[in-house]
Amino acid sequence: MNQKRISANFFIWAYALCAALAFARQHSQASRFGYDWLQCGCPMLAFLSGIADILAFLVFMVFIYKVWVEIQDGHASTSAGKAVGFLLIPFFNIYWLFRAIWGFAKEFNRFLDRNEISVARLSEGLFLACSILMSLRWLYRTIATLEPLTGVGFSLGAYSYYQAIPVHILVIFVIYKSCEAVNALPEASSGS
Repeated sequence: MNQKRISANFFIWAYALCAALAFARQHSQASRFGYDWLQCGCPMLAFLSGIADILAFLVFMVFIYKVWVEIQDGHASTSAGKAVGFLLIPFFNIYWLFRAIWGFAKEFNRFLDRNEISVARLSEGLFLACSILMSLRWLYRTIATLEPLTGVGFSLGAYSYYQAIPVHILVIFVIYKSCEAVNALPEASSGS
């Protein structure tokens, strides 16, 4: 029996908890007439939910790095460091999500073919859907953040808010499926 390389439980629960706290903050800010933690005298809750948003992003980055490390056999289209590093470049990261998420599924399946490993293949459609929704969400959140400068963006920010639930659900499925697939790899085939 293979020892688990990546703990699906850790990444799923850590991401879900951080995303839920960050979502609660967004919920309070989704309506200009709604209940806002900052307006009600709870700046510590607003601060903690902002930290939760950052932590959800960091958990996702560590996850991306760990799965990409496992398929490094000299033929992968990108390195684990690039997969994570390029997600930190503003605006370019919206494109790079496709390479880091959907590209991982495609690269994992190629890795299985190259090394003749009989493990369940990843569903490229699931990873593509996650990439599309996540990139739209990042784009809309970026535009909404620029609202004070441009005067445009509140409606897009609201769309981003309503899009958060399916995005987070898809990310959790991607984390689960990726961890399950990587943990099924034989130990010798791993690039780590």
